[in-house]
Amino acid sequence: MPLAKSKLASYGSAVHYALTDLYRNSLSLEKFLEIFENFLRKENLNSADFKENLAKGIKELSEYYHHYQDSFQGKFLLEYDFKKLNVYLDNVPITGRIDKLELNGREAVAVDFKTGSFKNNRHKEDYQRQILFYKLLGDHCPQFPYQIKSGILDYIGECRRQPVAINPESLEKLVDFKIRI
Repeated sequence: MPLAKSKLASYGSAVHYALTDLYRNSLSLEKFLEIFENFLRKENLNSADFKENLAKGIKELSEYYHHYQDSFQGKFLLEYDFKKLNVYLDNVPITGRIDKLELNGREAVAVDFKTGSFKNNRHKEDYQRQILFYKLLGDHCPQFPYQIKSGILDYIGECRRQPVAINPESLEKLVDFKIRI
C-alpha cells in the first residue's frame, strides 16, 4: 500500500516546483511565494504541518530570492529528463532528471536543489554520487548535447551552493560501485 509523503518530503516537493517556476519565468517575490503556497496546498498535509511548512518556506524562499535574485535569468535548462532517451551504461538502462543545468556554450553545471541542511548533512556522499551519476547520464546519452563539467548542491534554506568536483577517479568508483550491486 502506498504511503503518504512525509512533511519534509512534501516541503521539498513544493519548494522544488516553485523554484522551477521561478527560474522558468523570472517571477516577482510575491508570485514566487504564491506559487510555493499553491504547490504546498496540493500536498497531503494536516493543518499544523501545512502552516509550519508554509512559514518555513516563506522565510527560506524569501531569503533565497533576495540572495540570488540577480541569477534568475541566464542560460539554463530545468528538469532535464533522460527517461525517454534510452541511456545505457554497460548494457544496463539508467535514467534520471537533473533539477537545473547551467549552460556555458556546450559545457554544463548540474545543479541539484536541496532543502535539507548543509551543516547536518549525513547524506553528503549520496548527494555527491548523485551529481556524478548525472555526469554518467550525460556522457552515455548520444542525444545529450552538453558536457557536464561539475555540479552544485544548492542548499535552499541556507543560501549555500556547494560545488561538487567531477574527476575520473570518482566516476570510476561510482561505476565500480554499480557493478558490485
